[in-house]
Amino acid sequence: MGRLTTAAALCAILAISACAKGDPGDKGPGGEKGEAGPVGAAGPAGAKGDTGPAGLKGEAGPPGPVGPTGPVGPKGDKGDPGPLGPKGDSGLPGPVGAAGPAGPKGDTGAAGPKGDPGPVGPKGDAGPAGPAGANGAAGGAGAAIKVVTGGAEASCGEGETMISAYCIGNENPQITTTTGASCKGDGAKTVIACVKE
Repeated sequence: MGRLTTAAALCAILAISACAKGDPGDKGPGGEKGEAGPVGAAGPAGAKGDTGPAGLKGEAGPPGPVGPTGPVGPKGDKGDPGPLGPKGDSGLPGPVGAAGPAGPKGDTGAAGPKGDPGPVGPKGDAGPAGPAGANGAAGGAGAAIKVVTGGAEASCGEGETMISAYCIGNENPQITTTTGASCKGDGAKTVIACVKE
């Protein structure tokens, strides 16, 4: 019986408390902003933080103005020769130069082959008679010329000397001695002239 009375009294107290609390009122107007207080003393430096990640590369800025020309640097070392280039086109011929001084006279060349006898020329007109003169002394007998015509070879006789030679139907004769000559080739004939020594 005593426990029931205590429980009933407790319930009555709680009910009175709930009835006594009212609803919350409206929010009042804000107060004026107070003045800033004095700056406090700087606190101790904190520990160095870790390096952050690298940022993105920014866009290139516009080129700056050209600076003044610097002083000339020292001459560099000579480079290796480059490869030979292609042959260029021939240039235009230059003007003709002045004639140079005459050179020394050259040596006399070898005698050429004997030419064929030329045709007999026309007989000339007789000249006027010369003035009569005194008769000269009688001269001695002239040397007799003997003509020898041979085949490939021809020779003068004993005591005779050859004074001329030529070939018929071939080239110049081969003079072998002072008394004979020869001609080469088929059908060649050797003609010589001989006189007594």
